[in-house]
Amino acid sequence: MTITDVPEFVELMNYNLNKNESLIKEAGGTVTVHALDWKEKTASKADLILFADCIYYEAALTPLVKTLHNMSHKETVILCCHEERTTDNKPMLQKRFFKVSISCIRKNHFNG
Repeated sequence: MTITDVPEFVELMNYNLNKNESLIKEAGGTVTVHALDWKEKTASKADLILFADCIYYEAALTPLVKTLHNMSHKETVILCCHEERTTDNKPMLQKRFFKVSISCIRKNHFNG
């Protein structure tokens, strides 16, 4: 398993990983930590993508969708976890994200 976040949080992710290392090994798993910038194209493909609380900043929506596209292949399962927010422009951002994502699926952009 690989976990990612912006570069500023890599140190914190490594700290949490080290704190839970025995549980991960006991379960037979391995975890690596990487920084991921949605503005940079990645060559990595994933069978499963789980992203949480990523729909909060309008300028990041298109890079997020492009990153999901770049990291996906036709069998990839993508799970989105988010808190439904009702303040400021958050409802509009959530609707826009899902509209852009569905548009990409309909255009077969996720079948790379």
